[in-house]
Formats: sequence, C-alpha cells, structure tokens
Amino acid sequence: MTRPIRILGIDPGLRRTGWGVVEIAGNRLAFIGCGSVTTNDRDALAARLLAIYDGLLLILEQYRPDEAAVEATFVNKDATATLKLGQARGIAMVRTLSKKASSASATATKRRCAGWSACCCRKLIRILMMPPMHSPLPSLMRITGRA
Repeated sequence: MTRPIRILGIDPGLRRTGWGVVEIAGNRLAFIGCGSVTTNDRDALAARLLAIYDGLLLILEQYRPDEAAVEATFVNKDATATLKLGQARGIAMVRTLSKKASSASATATKRRCAGWSACCCRKLIRILMMPPMHSPLPSLMRITGRA
C-alpha cells in the first residue's frame, strides 16, 4: 500500500493568504485543515511579506506537506496591486520550496484532487464535504460562509 500524499494549496494575497491541506490515499481525498495568514494593512510592504513568510512557516511545520501548489497571479487593472500580489506569491513559493515540499501547479493539483483543473476552492471544499467526511464541518462552514 502506498503512503498518503499530503498537499498544501496556497492562494496568495497581501491582506490574506489562504491555504488548505488535503491528503490523498489511493482514491480517497481527505480534508486536513485550512485557514489564512493575515497581515496588517497599516504595516510596510516588507513587514507584510515577512508576516506571510513566517505564517507559512508555521503551517508547513504543523502539517508537513509532501507537495505544495501556489495559485497563479492574475493581472488586473491596478498594476501596483498586481505587482504586490506577485510578491506575495513569490514569498509563498520560496517558503514552500525551502521546506522541501515539491512544487506543482495549482491547475495540476486541482486536476489531481477534484478530477478537473477548473475546480475552484469552493467546489473543492464541497467535494471534500461529501461523505465519508473526516473533517470538522462547523469550521468549514465558518471559513466558506456557506452552509
């Protein structure tokens, strides 16, 4: 029997960097944990990036993923915001690779977990909530804001 693979997914953001951990064992997908690393809007950019770096370190040490996937940066109308988001994404990539978690694209990871690459985080959570469920339902509802 093969060892389960633990995957950390990261959705980088300067205010909130979202994360979720799932475990794949054969054809079984299990929710392990999720949350966000938040930064203070009043802090300097460097301090906010350091907060993301340190927050991800705690998550990596607690959950010890085998693989990590960081969501791609999208370009919007505000070039400054796009650059800042790219910096937050860079911090997430460096932090995960420095802890020896292999890197995969978010698209490939979604395809692996959900069966298709266009799966959004909410759909993935719904898939994880299907029986048998081994995760705390109330905390999932609090995070997604949906019942």
